Amino acid sequence: MHGSKGSCYDLFCFQGFISLDEFRQTWKLFSSHMNIDITDDNICDLARSIDFNKDGHIDINEFLEAFRLVEQSCSEDHASACLQSTDTAESGQSSLGAC
Repeated sequence: MHGSKGSCYDLFCFQGFISLDEFRQTWKLFSSHMNIDITDDNICDLARSIDFNKDGHIDINEFLEAFRLVEQSCSEDHASACLQSTDTAESGQSSLGAC
């Protein structure tokens, strides 16, 4: 994950933030290439949980803080438990195609 942080900065380089919909689109592309089965509702829930200040955008600090929290949680627990928690995340009531 640390090796990919440089690429993460590239996502935010132009504006300093990404919209929740840009996050959703990026996750859909990433998950299709990595064969990860995740619903639009789960992606939107994830995006909203990373948007700590609830302004409708994820800035680089929010993004990196989310990764820090996940890494901290995974180091305290077993990695498999962390992966299972993403599979059982609570679904929100969002429209398909937008967060």
